[in-house]
Amino acid sequence: MPSIRFVDLRYEPPLGTERLFSASLLEALGTTIARGESAILFLNRRGFGRFLLCSACGQPLRCPNCSIAMTHHVRPERLTCHYCDHTRGVPEACPACGSSDVEILGFGTERVEEEVARLVPGVRAVRLDSDTSSAGALDRILAAFRKGEYNVLVGTQIVAKGHDFPSVTLVGVLLAEQSLAFPDFRAAERTFQILTQVAGRAGRGDLPGSVIVQTYDPDQYALRFAATHDFLGFAVTENRGRRERGYPPHAYLAAIEVSGTDGAAAGQLADRVRDYLEQFAALEPPADGRITLLGPAKAAIERIKGRSRFQILLKCRSRSLLNRVLWRLSRTLPRDRTDTRVIIDVDPVNML
Repeated sequence: MPSIRFVDLRYEPPLGTERLFSASLLEALGTTIARGESAILFLNRRGFGRFLLCSACGQPLRCPNCSIAMTHHVRPERLTCHYCDHTRGVPEACPACGSSDVEILGFGTERVEEEVARLVPGVRAVRLDSDTSSAGALDRILAAFRKGEYNVLVGTQIVAKGHDFPSVTLVGVLLAEQSLAFPDFRAAERTFQILTQVAGRAGRGDLPGSVIVQTYDPDQYALRFAATHDFLGFAVTENRGRRERGYPPHAYLAAIEVSGTDGAAAGQLADRVRDYLEQFAALEPPADGRITLLGPAKAAIERIKGRSRFQILLKCRSRSLLNRVLWRLSRTLPRDRTDTRVIIDVDPVNML
């Protein structure tokens, strides 16, 4: 297995105006390229910059249909919402206040691709993410990288999935804890999983591999266990937290999403859904356990495609009790409504 080393960005800040690479990672990249070997740079964020922000009023440029900031892309230059595909040009002035002090903050794979080629001599970089991997391009990019036409592969989690590149001896992970910020109880599990996968791309040939992880929190347990390839240690620690908080595998979950084009009407229906659930749960005998209700609360992404979204989360240690309550709810909900909608998701995979 490759050796994994942390770069603590609290004490070794990234260099330059773009602030993407630490001195340690740049030095390792330069050495790797000089030896005629290859490297992978992993960042689970596509695009050139994360969002556009107005320095005058402090407002990011958001999608008109979804309550998220639009992502900046360079080729061609545009702003795109990755939830509803709404696209627009880059404005010269802030739509909210009219100020021309609009700047790009954050970074994605496009910017990493450009910066590494600019900072490290001899780099021939290619990018692999969902923007570049459509219509057969995925196989072409991977084949060209494997043949040595490129010596640095920049990408999102697509680059971590089972690829075998004998020439890759270095993997650099930028902003490792980004996935930990997701509002999902599986965030640590997914972070451990993706770091373990991407680290496994280094040193698959005759030469030893190394991994450099840039992070502001090197003591975070998912990162630490990933660094030592310790699945059992991670599983024990994560399982303890899941048990204390009542999450799978120690409870069953159901997520109920209430959405509508009218936010007020959707919120009122979400309140009624919770009232129904409380009534139905109260009808069940105490011996069957109890259901814990959380919400309704605004979803992590409050609006998608013009619909306001509220979420109710149910936790229960009894599968049969949870199913009985949800079955009663499904028979009570109004039918054939287009303005509001209720979706019941048992064992939800996506918590956003």
